[in-house]
Amino acid sequence: MTRGKRKRPYDFPAQRRIEIEQIAVAKGGANRHSLLAWHWHNTHSSDPVTALVEASKRMNRCGLTRAEAARRRNRDGLSLVEACALLHDARHIRPRRTADALAKWLGVDRAMREQLKLRTIGATDFLKAARALARKRKDKERKAAHRREAGAKLHLESAARTQPWTALGISRRTWYRRHAALALIRRHSSPLGEGVPTNQSHRARGASAKRDFRR
Repeated sequence: MTRGKRKRPYDFPAQRRIEIEQIAVAKGGANRHSLLAWHWHNTHSSDPVTALVEASKRMNRCGLTRAEAARRRNRDGLSLVEACALLHDARHIRPRRTADALAKWLGVDRAMREQLKLRTIGATDFLKAARALARKRKDKERKAAHRREAGAKLHLESAARTQPWTALGISRRTWYRRHAALALIRRHSSPLGEGVPTNQSHRARGASAKRDFRR
């Protein structure tokens, strides 16, 4: 018996490093801010110097055509000396780890965030509170669309708002009783014999519903 692959746990620092590289590529290559931000989220590396050098290469050449990569051959990435110097400077700089602080450090606005589909980095003009409201609004619209697909009516079209009993000159309770009786009659008189009562109690309830409807 073959076992399915076990799902790997979500690695937040790794996802954020990927997004930092995407931002660097969109801005034209690695710079001091992007490399420092990448290093802040690479705390468990056994060789941070080499890891930073490789990250700088990806930031400079990832997503480029061959001609563009050839023009950047002299900026392939950091040297080991440059990487060591940058890591030394990083000790004296306060890390930016929150989504909004990192967005300000990297210069990410809402347009770039949506274009790159970033999820762990915020935006300078779309802060955490605004993002929470947008997610709540989007979730509300999604649930409303799901309810409409299931056949639910809008609240403005509900009986509580339209009050059809007023036009008929009857009470609210009488209207709901007749509405329930009519629904029961339709259910028991459906085609193909669906919902036909099979015992005496069901027949008695059906007869009672018909009497209520005639009142």
